[in-house]
Amino acid sequence: MIKADVVPASQPTKAFPNPVFSALPLPAFLNRFTYRLTGLGLRMWTKPIREFRQSVGLPERYRKPDLPSIYGISEHLLEKPHDFSANSYFTGFWFDDSATELSEDLAAFIAGGEAPLLITFGSMPFDSRVSVSGLISALSTRLGIRIIVVKGWGLSHTTELEADPAIKVIDGAPYDRLFPFVKAVVHHGGIGTAAACLRAGKPFLACPVLHPFGDQYFWGKVACQKGVALYPQPLK
Repeated sequence: MIKADVVPASQPTKAFPNPVFSALPLPAFLNRFTYRLTGLGLRMWTKPIREFRQSVGLPERYRKPDLPSIYGISEHLLEKPHDFSANSYFTGFWFDDSATELSEDLAAFIAGGEAPLLITFGSMPFDSRVSVSGLISALSTRLGIRIIVVKGWGLSHTTELEADPAIKVIDGAPYDRLFPFVKAVVHHGGIGTAAACLRAGKPFLACPVLHPFGDQYFWGKVACQKGVALYPQPLK
């Protein structure tokens, strides 16, 4: 068996805090401790695991095996910690090239002027103290830029944006096809979207939807430290 993941949240290290809790203001000497917090959350599974083992004739007590671990992470962004076990590997990002072309109307918008800014918050619903659609509209007007907005599940009210000729609202598009044509990306901070930005050579601003918990803030901060992104700003 091999454990595969894109977020190093279960293997303790001194190099960085558990990405899920990285936004909490904890000193660096507690980095390893933050991984115990993940273990506390997993304890809720103790009873169902015990019952399952009983049902299939396995002993209740067992030792967690030392499985090889592979992470879909590039060391150009996050160096593999020196205190990780020898059977842990950072393989580089995992990409699946899309066979879908950009829609004709989206391609026409891209070709109709200077490279637009792309704004996408993924498939996660979110709440904000202000109107995100209003901010996007003001951003386009004040800076005189064109913007592509991927609606996702969070931006449900886009009527105002769709009436603006400088803004193109879409339901979705293959990132590997779209990102090369934009100037920069504002997104939720997920590692998949961050990796797509890096692959396309586009700077980005992470606005974590999950905050202060979740790994989105972590990737935005790491990318900022590498000089390829702005410091993350929580969407709320």
